[in-house]
Amino acid sequence: PPELVVMLDHPKYRRAAAIAHAARGDAAFADVLCKAVRKMPRADVVRVAPRLVRLGEEAGDALIDGLSARKTFVRQAFALVLAHLKLRRAVVPLLHRLTAEDAAIHRELARVMGSFGNAAFRPLVRQLADPKAPEDRMVRALSHLAIQGCEKQVDELTRDGDARIASMATRALSMRDEARAYEETVSGKRALDGSDAVVAFSRRFEEELRGTAPEADLVTAEEER
Repeated sequence: PPELVVMLDHPKYRRAAAIAHAARGDAAFADVLCKAVRKMPRADVVRVAPRLVRLGEEAGDALIDGLSARKTFVRQAFALVLAHLKLRRAVVPLLHRLTAEDAAIHRELARVMGSFGNAAFRPLVRQLADPKAPEDRMVRALSHLAIQGCEKQVDELTRDGDARIASMATRALSMRDEARAYEETVSGKRALDGSDAVVAFSRRFEEELRGTAPEADLVTAEEER
């Protein structure tokens, strides 16, 4: 209904209208919904963004465009949606976001890259050859790939002719337990450090998807106070 579209422009009704729109699963509304999400506060974004998964792959362009949003938590939200959709054409944009990101969400972007498994391995390896690529982030992404079905490929990189790449792969394999623990914290299998706003956001995102999220809104992050 056109009234719902109008409500997306109203701060008071935006969240409810967006949830109602997303429930329809109509990718034709992807652009208008993603633009509405960009205007929302953190507590609303984490409620609405998981529902965008219902829009499917046809919403890919609007979701990928969201990776350039001004708000850090909005960029994180769109990355999480793309991860759940396993949209292969989002791998390269996500990799670019991982290398360029100047906020703490680069940890989540590395985990998201790992969730794509084999689809992300070759693009990431090509990025490793760039001396300007942030090594710690590449190593973290490789460690998540290693626990998502690419352990053999990462192990082969430890014998790469490029000593820098071989070193990164070796470090990534040594971080597998850390990567598993991080994954389990996001999924809810491990206790959450209450001071980690990035992980708290992703964890609530997963709870929203499962329908197990508490009624109370996610606590406002320190940077939004």
